[in-house]
Amino acid sequence: MMYIRDRKSQRQISKETGISRDTLRKYIRKYENKLIELGKINKGDDMNKVDLI
Repeated sequence: MMYIRDRKSQRQISKETGISRDTLRKYIRKYENKLIELGKINKGDDMNKVDLI
């Protein structure tokens, strides 16, 4: 949510949370793929992702 809502970089989130960037990347990709699968957003559509959060 920090990545989408607050527009923080993966590197910045990693430093703040202690979670590796690879893990963050995996979680973000999984979240975005699930939204696409559910038909809620189109790939690359940031506004709808923010609205869903």
